[in-house]
Amino acid sequence: MLRIILVGKPREKYVLEGINEYAKRIGKYNLLELINVKKEDDIEKNIKGILFVLDEHGKQLDS
Repeated sequence: MLRIILVGKPREKYVLEGINEYAKRIGKYNLLELINVKKEDDIEKNIKGILFVLDEHGKQLDS
């Protein structure tokens, strides 16, 4: 199972459309659960298994 934890609810329509599109694509291959939390401190309560963190302010890595 793949769990995606979102901090806050996306407000922009294009972000919601993107999330729904990729959820539909991923859902064909794996169980998917989207979880919304109110603040970053709540993420830890929802972690099960391996954690990957994506941050728009993180370091850009190349291949």
